[in-house]
Amino acid sequence: MLQNISWGQFLSVLLILILIYYVGYFMKYYQEKLIKKLQQNNPGSREDLAASTTTKSDNASSEEMEIDELEAMVNEIREFILEKAGNQANKEELTQELESYVANFSGLHKPAFRYALTNYIIQQAELKCGVVFAEEELEAIWDRLSR
Repeated sequence: MLQNISWGQFLSVLLILILIYYVGYFMKYYQEKLIKKLQQNNPGSREDLAASTTTKSDNASSEEMEIDELEAMVNEIREFILEKAGNQANKEELTQELESYVANFSGLHKPAFRYALTNYIIQQAELKCGVVFAEEELEAIWDRLSR
């Protein structure tokens, strides 16, 4: 069996095993020193990382607040405008109420929020009031309000 293994194969395997041993040894005993050495060569990396993490978390929290604001506004539109108006409402009255209510919404400048709001109003106005809005009509209202 040992006759099938050449000296070149034996030395290659031995070299790989020695390399793995020393990498493990240095990682176990010199990892902290190596990390400190790398941090000294790259000054400010911790501060940059902390600042970018803080900025990302601030952006995420402000986006979550905007989403919550959109959700609250949609719920209030459903309850106070659409359900209150019922089947007796006409398109002009709903348009005026929606326009006055959405005027204070800060998310109108974000296309995703505009799109979600537009689609929600189109669906719910037809379901609750029987009034059909076109997307272009609502987009024209949002354009007037966002200026």
